[in-house]
Amino acid sequence: MAQGLSRSGTLFKIVTLCTMLLSQNAVSGEVLRLKNGNVRVQQPSSRLSAFSGSLSVAPAAGRFHIVQFTHDFTEVSRKALQRAGFKVHGYVPDDAVIVEATAPGALQNLQTLNGVQGVTPYTPDLKISDELMQLDATEATVHIRIFNESEAAQIAAALKKAGANHVHTTNGRSLYAKVSPKALGAIGAIEGIEWAEQYTPLMMHDFQPEAMEPMQANVNALSGFESGTKVMNFDAAWSKGLTGKGQIVAMADTGVDTGILGKLHSDLSNVVKGMGFANGGRWHDTNGHGTHVAGSVLGTGANSQGKVKGGAHSAQMIAQGLWSDTGGTLAVPPSLSQLFGPAYQGGARVHTNSWGSVRNAYDNFAIQVDEFMWNNPDMLIIFAAGNSGLDTNKDGRIDEGSLGSPATAKNALSVGASENYVTQGGRQVTWGQMKPNTPNSVSKWPIEPLASDKISNNPNGLAAFSSRGPTRDGRIKPDVVAPGTNILSARSSQTKPTDVMWGAFNEKYLYAGGTSMATPLTAGAAAVVREYLVKVRGMVKPSAALIKGILMHTATDL
Repeated sequence: MAQGLSRSGTLFKIVTLCTMLLSQNAVSGEVLRLKNGNVRVQQPSSRLSAFSGSLSVAPAAGRFHIVQFTHDFTEVSRKALQRAGFKVHGYVPDDAVIVEATAPGALQNLQTLNGVQGVTPYTPDLKISDELMQLDATEATVHIRIFNESEAAQIAAALKKAGANHVHTTNGRSLYAKVSPKALGAIGAIEGIEWAEQYTPLMMHDFQPEAMEPMQANVNALSGFESGTKVMNFDAAWSKGLTGKGQIVAMADTGVDTGILGKLHSDLSNVVKGMGFANGGRWHDTNGHGTHVAGSVLGTGANSQGKVKGGAHSAQMIAQGLWSDTGGTLAVPPSLSQLFGPAYQGGARVHTNSWGSVRNAYDNFAIQVDEFMWNNPDMLIIFAAGNSGLDTNKDGRIDEGSLGSPATAKNALSVGASENYVTQGGRQVTWGQMKPNTPNSVSKWPIEPLASDKISNNPNGLAAFSSRGPTRDGRIKPDVVAPGTNILSARSSQTKPTDVMWGAFNEKYLYAGGTSMATPLTAGAAAVVREYLVKVRGMVKPSAALIKGILMHTATDL
């Protein structure tokens, strides 16, 4: 398992915090280690003093406080706080929790509890991120997390009154809002807000190289490695009858082909349900990314004489379309439970996501992933690590620390990209020749030994673009890698003829690359492992942690 907090290592819902461990060298019950820095309960911070305007807030009279103990916080401590009239919302290093007073006289009752080091109000300065504090005059999109879902409408109204614009809410505990620097003080003073941070744009994690001429080819020319499944040894599982049958995988992406059941790409006949979060609820795929990803999970190979198949080609899929045709972006809801919840209710126990941000942080999105997995321990959520692998210091090695959220989540399975083994078709170039599809682009890997290394000739090599760990708080990520260069998979019929990613194979298939391509192959592997645990081992409800552990500890060390 990755380092950090996980379900098996905690007594209660630690993973839902909006605070983060900054140092392992804790002195019990003396310091609060928050995202914004260290605070002693006797010396509360006053970072909001730089804001214009005054705060009409009386912290001592508020509902939310941080209670710190002189000893490790345990389930006994939690129950004592509940008896004293508090609801416990989350853990704060060291030995502290954020609490909400739910009964009269709760603060006075703390005096009767053993081991309480101190209490400090959960003041506005503790819930505003440093990046927001540094905003200039430009309005920014803010991702806000609240304590109680039942107060979402009330808090949204308060945000508008405080000067926020374009407040967007969904069911759940998160929302988006446009905020100017002068409004931050008033927004921080809204009781019920847990944490506010600047929104980082979310993108698909396919690596987009500069354009090249499309390649046409014949199915009979395929070597069998093009899909990436042979490198992962899927053949061995398939030979034992393990093909994902009985498993449901959910995929949130740009949609799938036509978005009409019964009229999809014939390799994707096992997509059984779809839903859209943009385009009026439609889930067609005018981008092409989602169709390719779906094919790697469970494509049947119907258009390739069975030669281009997904890892779990007998599984079923719930497709969730996030692509906005009008905006040309991913329309990810502020509350990820809007994705995970319907998928789980529909029977999916693996949820694959080939998108994310470039922010290496345990942010609001990563927190939500861990929260959902805590509450639904048999749901494995998988995220792509990102394609920010660079050699900025030109030493011939990829720099560390480029992993992006939500792949930074503690309990999610985070996936990087290794090389596929394809020596004909797709992009047959070296990393030194590989350039992003941007104006005046140059190679990001011009130094040996990267420069002369071909991009898909060594299945034991890592893809140069694949984002590396560790996470900013020191945890080992990504958890696994899978083939992510020159991956052949399904092509959407709804894209332009010139949209060929890494090169067209024919009208039904094309090549692509990125951690986007590695992630669905891993999702297929997770579905096959789950099928094995259910059918062969007789498990009724195998945990996500078990499936994650099996994938990690049976993988080849690169």
